[in-house]
Order: sequence, then C-alpha cells, then structure tokens
Amino acid sequence: MNHYTLQSSYPSEALGIYRYLRPLLFTLPPEKAHQLSLQSLRWVSKLAWGRQWLSRQFATVQFHKERQSKLGLSFKNTLGLAAGYDKGAQALAGLAALGFGHIEVGTITLRPQAGNMGTRVKRLPQSSALVNRMGFPSEGVEIVAQRLEHYRNQENRLCRHLNQAPMIGINIGKNKETSNAQAASDYTTLIHRLADLADYITINISSPNTPNLRELQDLSPLKILLEAILTARQQVRSYSQQHLPIILKFAPEFEQASLADSLNLCATMGVDGVILANTRRVESPLAGGLSGAPIFSQTLELIKQAKETTPNLCLIASGGVSSVEQAQTLLEAGADLIQIWTGLIYRGPQLITELSAL
Repeated sequence: MNHYTLQSSYPSEALGIYRYLRPLLFTLPPEKAHQLSLQSLRWVSKLAWGRQWLSRQFATVQFHKERQSKLGLSFKNTLGLAAGYDKGAQALAGLAALGFGHIEVGTITLRPQAGNMGTRVKRLPQSSALVNRMGFPSEGVEIVAQRLEHYRNQENRLCRHLNQAPMIGINIGKNKETSNAQAASDYTTLIHRLADLADYITINISSPNTPNLRELQDLSPLKILLEAILTARQQVRSYSQQHLPIILKFAPEFEQASLADSLNLCATMGVDGVILANTRRVESPLAGGLSGAPIFSQTLELIKQAKETTPNLCLIASGGVSSVEQAQTLLEAGADLIQIWTGLIYRGPQLITELSAL
C-alpha cells in the first residue's frame, strides 16, 4: 500500500451534529453517500426557508469583513469548494447558502461521458483521505449550462444584491476520446459556451484518471493549448466582468517540466492564476488520485515554491485542508484562496463555518 495511506495522525474528528451523521453516511458506499448529500442539499435549498436554515446553521455572515479582491473579482472570504463535489451544478443554491466565498463546478466535458467503470472511490478513514478514479463523469455541457443559467437567474433575484453570493468557477476538461492533439477544440468550445455563466474558468489538465491528460502539462503542448484558450478568452466576457479569469489546475507531479517553468509560462502568457494541486497519483487501494489530509504538506510546499517563483499569479491552495490552522498556514505561505472537499467528508459542514471566518 502506498505510504501516504498508512499515516493516522490527522485531524479527523467530525464537528457539530455531523459527528452523529458521519457513522451513518459511512455505512454507504462513498458514491452513494455523496449523491445522498448532494440531493439532500438540493432539495432543502429549493425553498426560501431551506436556504435560510442552511445559512443560519453554517454560514458565517460578516458584513463588516473586508472583501478579498482576487482575479479582478470580489470574494466575501478566501474559502472555496473544490471541483468534484457538484460536478453538474445540481445544488448550487444550497452550497451558496453554506457560506463559501467561491464554488467550483465540474469537471464539465463537452459531450456526456460515464467516466470509469467499477469501484471508483475508496475511503481511507485512518488517514482522513480518499482515493478516486472517477474519470470525468459528466452529463455534458448543455445540461449543466442549463442548470447554471437557472441558478444565475435565481441568484439575481435572491441574493446578489446583498453582495453575499459566492463567485462561481467552472472547471472544464476534455472528453476521454478526444486526443491531446485535438484537446484545444474541446476546451475552447467549452469556454465559448460557459464564459457568460462563469466568474472564472479552470482548465483541468491534471486529473490522473483520464489517460494521457497530464501530458498536456509539458511545456510544448501547454504553450499550444494556452495560445488557443487565451485567444478564445479574448472573444468572450465573464458573468461578472469583461475579462474572464483563466485558472490552470496542475498536478502535483512535474515530470518533464519543473514547477517554476510551468508557472513562468502561465504568467508570461497571461494566465490569471493556478490551483495547486490536483490529486496525487497512487496505485493502491485503487489506481487513481489521493486526496485529503496526507497531501497537505505537499500542497504547502507547492504554494511556497509558487509564491517565490511567480508572486503575481493568483495562487489557490487545494489539497489536504481540514483545519483552521492548516488554512492559516497556507495563507501565510502565500495562498490567495483556499479550497476544500475531502475535509468536508470527514469533518462536516461546520468546517465551512470555521474556515470562512479567516
């Protein structure tokens, strides 16, 4: 078993009422528990009282708090939900009520695809971690775009005037059958379709679960891809502003190009920020990507390197955050924004309340 799964000294205690719910959820297979939580959140948020209840329970609303200006956008706090939880924009109203400063939807592919077959997620409770091999399951851009349009219309009616709505990022990826040589076509088509629904767009070329995807991180194909993406960016406008911020989500492993080389290329070409990082490739207990507490030290090291190399890029730390102390450490190391996901599975939504106060 990979050594990352053997450690057990991570903060895993559930917070608040979730300490009673987590044992029940963990009796279910991970994907079923995920769908149950997503659908529950969706149904609770359908009515105004449900959204208000969620906000009272979990959201830390601090009207006096100075907003964070990043990417040309105004974030109510530094905390975000990483891509992967709400892949299809099914529960955005409920997630918005929880108090996130930004929510990243996706990964969305151009055409529908089922993702990988068989067991796709394993919990590692002793390590407060997950291994997944999902493979970009997606309903396709048109279905998800319709949900995003509905949410944007609802948001305009209900909460954007209060200046409390989270920023919405959209994470996009190529279909499995699209070759790397044709990947730019998928990404640019997605940008044209989704730009006016997004506050920013994240380019996912770093999942370990789509064959050969990470080869797009090598400098030569990355430069070609970014040229196409940034040309498409010039032709569209985002939901919030004329300029559409483009974020690149990197893998933690850099095989043919160093992190510094990749970051310098992004900064030179006009990319607005980077997410460090996607899941770490492992072979056991599944061949997939490791997320959660064991990769926190990796995330911290990547942020430190990136801050030293390209201080003007917006740096989004994603990976292993499950406590206020860890989030604060990343912010002090140079992260501009923080994202969580696996930490929620182990600690519950009260973690949002704690981290959104930073």
